[in-house]
Amino acid sequence: MNSVNVINTSMEDEASETQVLADIVTWSRSCTTWQRDALRRLCSKEKLDQDDLESLMAICKEEQEGDPITSDHIRDPDASSAEVSLTKLHNLKHVNALQPGETLTFKKSGLTVIYGDNGAGKSGYARVLKQACRARLPKDDIVLPNIYSAQRDTPQAEVGFLFSGQNQSVVWKQGAAADSRLTAISVFDSRTAAVHVDATNDLAYTPLPLRIMAALADTCKTINDKLDDEIRVIKNQTPAILRNPEYAPDTEVGKLLSGLSAKTPDTNVEKLAGLSEAEESWLKTRAADLANDPARVARQLQAQKTKIDKAEERLNALAKAVSDENIASLHRLCMMPILQPVQRQPLCQQTCFQMSRYPKLDQMFGDPFGKPPAPIPISWHIPNVNFQPLVMMRGAFYAIRH
Repeated sequence: MNSVNVINTSMEDEASETQVLADIVTWSRSCTTWQRDALRRLCSKEKLDQDDLESLMAICKEEQEGDPITSDHIRDPDASSAEVSLTKLHNLKHVNALQPGETLTFKKSGLTVIYGDNGAGKSGYARVLKQACRARLPKDDIVLPNIYSAQRDTPQAEVGFLFSGQNQSVVWKQGAAADSRLTAISVFDSRTAAVHVDATNDLAYTPLPLRIMAALADTCKTINDKLDDEIRVIKNQTPAILRNPEYAPDTEVGKLLSGLSAKTPDTNVEKLAGLSEAEESWLKTRAADLANDPARVARQLQAQKTKIDKAEERLNALAKAVSDENIASLHRLCMMPILQPVQRQPLCQQTCFQMSRYPKLDQMFGDPFGKPPAPIPISWHIPNVNFQPLVMMRGAFYAIRH
């Protein structure tokens, strides 16, 4: 038969621990909401599970409301000198296969012995007391509803106790925080004893306030790591134009992107996201260009390039013909004393030097050496120079005179 020991204490030896817990509640008012919620959870369990961490993440990101720790979640400091003792456990509902309406009573003094056959329900009552009062519970020690019942609900019960000589009664419900005054009552059975004496467990005692603060520090690190992971994911999903923007920081777009945040009004972004009339016109022109046949446009551009190249060649040839070097050569040629008189030649007389036939030429140039025109024109011969065109002859005469 399993034995259950219920110890009533005046809490005088735990007054200092209770006061520290009260100080933690006072200190928590300066913490964030999610940290205060974490403290509340750590007062009822040694380690937070994955669901707790997800809820705290949501509270941290303001996606969910938190339930901050209060003095109701810890031992009441006013109970440090009060005597607390159980009187009865009754009105059990959905607790194992226990019949509703049964009452388990306890005497204020002496020893209360509860006995019965195996399966009579002794362990069921003990599970309720361990949950409602103070006990180091194994992970799988929970109160289950009746598996054979068609209607299953959350297990609950009423606990009667004396507090400073006054009868009190509270309703315990699994999953909800127990009354802080009942934490003055410690409950032990064979399962809780194994938590204390099992060889695989660490028997070092850590005061509850220190355990709570150490667990809070671990929780803060875990939440920080999770937030860093989410930030990394968001950065990887950020478009390249925002991660490595190509803009001048002193422009309107630069100022907007550098200060972009969740609080940036949508109207500010939409205002700069539009195009001006000039930009719209440029965009339409580019769209029209791209709408044409690229091959045909390429052929047209190639034909224009060919024409431009030929024109460049002709211009280069003309520029070379009138280069400084060629002009200097012509000047030297004109200034050389190579003019020699020759006999009259009918061809020259008929074409070039019959002054009477070209009176205007005589007026413009006269005699090449400043002499009056001879009665009979003299034909001059310049070796290696052909003066057949009249314009070239006039140019040569002009060059000789000057």
